[in-house]
Amino acid sequence: MMYKILSHSFSYVCWLKSQACRIMPYVYYLARCIELVLPIIQSSIVLKDVTLKEEYVGKKLEAVGLISVLG
Repeated sequence: MMYKILSHSFSYVCWLKSQACRIMPYVYYLARCIELVLPIIQSSIVLKDVTLKEEYVGKKLEAVGLISVLG
């Protein structure tokens, strides 16, 4: 019984290893694509965040200026 379980698990591990060898190049290329595209996405998010902050600060300064003029 134990031998049967071990042989099945060994064959399953061998099958997984063969599948991993077939899939690995695709995983590698996918990782490379993500590695190349991620900085571009991050920089665009940072730029959007900076422009939103500048707009917010600008509106806040306008509001403070308006309050000081009215006050």
